[in-house]
Amino acid sequence: GTDLEVVGGQSVETGDGVQKVEIGATLIADRIVNAVAVDLQDQIDELREPVKKYLFVGDSYADGYTPDGDVTAWQTIIKTKLGLADSQFVTTHQGGFGFGRPAEYNYYTLISALADDANITDIVIGGGYNDNASSQVDITSGITNVYNLCKTKFPNAKLHIAFIGWSKNAAAKTALQA
Repeated sequence: GTDLEVVGGQSVETGDGVQKVEIGATLIADRIVNAVAVDLQDQIDELREPVKKYLFVGDSYADGYTPDGDVTAWQTIIKTKLGLADSQFVTTHQGGFGFGRPAEYNYYTLISALADDANITDIVIGGGYNDNASSQVDITSGITNVYNLCKTKFPNAKLHIAFIGWSKNAAAKTALQA
């Protein structure tokens, strides 16, 4: 006759090529096909979401600077909130940088200096204040250039842009809100 055994909390019919193979409480294989143990763990692992690796790019706010004084940097807060290990993120930041700024102060320059990394899954660029004197054309062109660079250097990544910046100066605040 055919026996029924409990495997991982489920009833499984044994015989006819189905066999339970366990070491202790660890299920090694839950199918035997043509005398070959099929490890379904490999198939389960393929379905899991890949481990994310982030690239954080920013200006002085990524240094932890604000007009009111130093605070915990935004990328440090995100790293902590997401529970990222040090191996799951890369950061590059420099005060005064932006999208519409000249080359020596442009995010493109910061990102160009990084090694290519196909393991980067998400790029988060946070800034804004330093572009307050840049034209919309310069900012849009800068974003497009950074996007194209990121597609080449980090082909598996999604790009996220976050506006981070404010000013106590009324004229600068108005320019940032425009």
